[in-house]
Amino acid sequence: MRKSILMLSVAALLVCPVLAEEAKSLEAQVKGLAAKVESLEYDLDQVRKSSDDALFWLRLSDVAEIDKVLLAGPPNPRAKETYGIKNE
Repeated sequence: MRKSILMLSVAALLVCPVLAEEAKSLEAQVKGLAAKVESLEYDLDQVRKSSDDALFWLRLSDVAEIDKVLLAGPPNPRAKETYGIKNE
């Protein structure tokens, strides 16, 4: 009886570090997936903007002539690097 309790406690002690490593790897995977979802949200915003621009142009094409102008500004300092370009 005591041997079986001792064996179970030893087995439990050996399994705990393995579970901790799995939890850390799962946390890393969740963080990676969250970053991917955030980048996909940005891509979805770009698609929505382009479709909104197209619908706006179609609605007003009979009445007015539309010209789209892009204004450039300083880069977002909190954005991640893209293609080795630093946002400084």
